[in-house]
Amino acid sequence: MSDTELQFRTATFGGFQKQDVLNYIESSNQTHRDKMDELNRELEEAKKSGAALEEEAAGLRRQAEEDKEKVQG
Repeated sequence: MSDTELQFRTATFGGFQKQDVLNYIESSNQTHRDKMDELNRELEEAKKSGAALEEEAAGLRRQAEEDKEKVQG
């Protein structure tokens, strides 16, 4: 249910049904927690991938420097 479709039942003396509001808040919180968990997993994967690429790049730079010295030397 999207936010634009949501309608709380009104209470007898004005306001909204408390349980409807609490259910909505809990549902929104759970959706938010799930999304945050997913994004944190993606971030950790990206960090690991970035570290691996940095190591590979450093190795290639060392190899290039060694090859350059061989050609010049």
